[in-house]
Amino acid sequence: MQALLSLWISFFTILISADAFSQTSVFNYANVIDSDQDGIVDSMDRCPNTPMGSYTDEQGCSDANLTDSDFDGIMDSIDRCPNTPKGNYIDQHGCTDPRFHDSDQDGIVDAMDRCPGTPKGAHINHQGCLY
Repeated sequence: MQALLSLWISFFTILISADAFSQTSVFNYANVIDSDQDGIVDSMDRCPNTPMGSYTDEQGCSDANLTDSDFDGIMDSIDRCPNTPKGNYIDQHGCTDPRFHDSDQDGIVDAMDRCPGTPKGAHINHQGCLY
């Protein structure tokens, strides 16, 4: 009986060890990658292009990430169109949404503008034409 109990305990110990090993061997290394090396893993990093050596907050953003030079609401660090004209509707990348593009910046989107190319600052009607 003592031998059988010892064998059962050994078998149970092996099962626990094997299970613990299998749990640790299925580690997902993608969750620990920190591409910009700011101390915040990519899966949690709101500012993925933080300049090397910058102090970051708990979301991975630094003062450099929080700059928005063209005031479109998209931080410069992720803005694909850094010189978006003021007042244009933009997409999630900081680029002018083509559905709402206003080439002459008169407040009438190109798709509805009957008089494209009006001079900047001119008084226009609801169709984009001069009064």
